[in-house]
Amino acid sequence: MQRTLYQSLLMFFLLCPSFANAQDVWQLMAARDFHDMKSGPEKTERIRDLAYKGWVQVDTFLGMDKRLEYHKIDLTPFVDDMGESVFLVTDVSPEFPGGTVSSADYFQNLLSDLLSKPGEVTQNTLYIKFSVQKDGKIEVVSPAQPFPEWVPAVTGQRCLEAVRDMPIWSPGRYKERPVKVSMLMVFSLRA
Repeated sequence: MQRTLYQSLLMFFLLCPSFANAQDVWQLMAARDFHDMKSGPEKTERIRDLAYKGWVQVDTFLGMDKRLEYHKIDLTPFVDDMGESVFLVTDVSPEFPGGTVSSADYFQNLLSDLLSKPGEVTQNTLYIKFSVQKDGKIEVVSPAQPFPEWVPAVTGQRCLEAVRDMPIWSPGRYKERPVKVSMLMVFSLRA
């Protein structure tokens, strides 16, 4: 899989020791590639292959010094604090009601003064993790990594509230049963 310059820079910054939850963000970013895939036999086959290999994916990307870096990313389902199984990768991904276009409209309506538009310079990126429950409700909303100190606290809070207040999603499904899925929301803030 070829990475863009943006993704390479992101991966470089995720490696910095200042990001306490870097592994968590790595996992959620890798899982996001699967979430973006269209459901069907090809996706199911890739997930079965991933499960067969022990849920470990190796990602490669071009680092700042132009050499290739390899990272093993564990996408194994885990048990959360409530004793429930949480998946990072599913056959059918959870979906915002109305799909990605409706999701973009939802956030644009709530956060239009904060979000960068296509072609605009992005000053900061905030990563928020959340869980989509088996019934589609949104829970466990928190920063995936500390927000940069130069981003006003009110900005981070507004993004967290926008994710918390999302409508009920269609739940993720693994082997044809609904499951709890951990996901990542990325907010690109304008300069």
